[in-house]
Amino acid sequence: MLNGSLDLFFVLFSYLFPLITTVLFILLILVIPEWRSDKQKKAILIFLIAWLPWMLALVVWEVFVADPPYPVFDFFFSLSGLITFPFIYNYIVVVTSQRGLTFNKWIAWFSLPFLLLISWIIIVLIQGELPFVYSVSDFIAQLHSAESWIRVAGFLGCCVYAILIVILGIKRYLMYKENIANDFSYTHSISLNWIIYMLGLFFIFAALSGISFFAGDVFVHATVNIINTVLILMLVCCGLRHQNPYSEYFLPLSDISTEDTQIDEENVEVSSMIKRFTNLFEQEKVWLHCELSAEDVVRMLGTNRTYFSRFVKEHYAANFRTLVNSYRIKEAVMLLENNPNLPVSEIAIKTGFASISSFNLWFNKLTTVSPSQYKENIKNKGI
Repeated sequence: MLNGSLDLFFVLFSYLFPLITTVLFILLILVIPEWRSDKQKKAILIFLIAWLPWMLALVVWEVFVADPPYPVFDFFFSLSGLITFPFIYNYIVVVTSQRGLTFNKWIAWFSLPFLLLISWIIIVLIQGELPFVYSVSDFIAQLHSAESWIRVAGFLGCCVYAILIVILGIKRYLMYKENIANDFSYTHSISLNWIIYMLGLFFIFAALSGISFFAGDVFVHATVNIINTVLILMLVCCGLRHQNPYSEYFLPLSDISTEDTQIDEENVEVSSMIKRFTNLFEQEKVWLHCELSAEDVVRMLGTNRTYFSRFVKEHYAANFRTLVNSYRIKEAVMLLENNPNLPVSEIAIKTGFASISSFNLWFNKLTTVSPSQYKENIKNKGI
């Protein structure tokens, strides 16, 4: 049992918050019908349900079985990472595309832990399980055993999985940014910048977990548990707050095959498309709607998103959001020149921007000056 009441309190305290947090979030998602049917919330729920039993197992192990310093190079510690890490990546995939991992990809992620577990069971049945070790030197003395190499393989596999999830997560984030730039004229409420912070925190968690694989110190284990709590809180709270603009009926362009949206492009007259597009943007001014999406324009033009995205890039050398906001800023410039005393907030609303910050950002980006500076320049010219 644990040596000293202080160690017992420290370990129990470090496990208390991740356990309570996980259980509360699971119950919260289960009792709200709308969340149970939402794919993004389901992905969170699946992750938490997969995470909980491993945490409970570690609590039983570290509080009621082992004495600190804890054994190092433990196989099941690495196995827990190999099994739970893919659920974090699945959540990122759902958030960025509304589609989770396919069956084949789940098989690919779980093939390594399955093979390692089967190998470990066979070796233990044949040779018997090695005694616990409490230092690297003790572990090196056991390297003649096949089970020791299974432990090393588990640790290395866990490191590779952590690095892969960070790299693939960043790739999914960048792809998501490109998709919403092609599909939406706004970013408020659909930004995924918090994913980068979450991936950074996950990498720190994985790195410290790797250190705890070599060190049985109570403080190291408790620190890992505390960061684990922050990671869960960030993942769940940001995920529940995020509004995914995509659905099973409106997928990102990167997830749509060309066969799904194939049209006879030979029969599409570019001049006719330009005329209809110009009418929508210059006569009807559809961009005045602050939450205009490419899907809205596609429906008005009677085409499909794949062709429309290529049409915009080829004929206007911009993505959908940049094109929409360029029309808005042109309108804003005209309003400023006609009435320099008009408040910036009113101009932002009149030109289809959802927020003043977004208006200022795009005005500065497309005119190289701020709206207030532009107003000042107009007044100076009038003197």
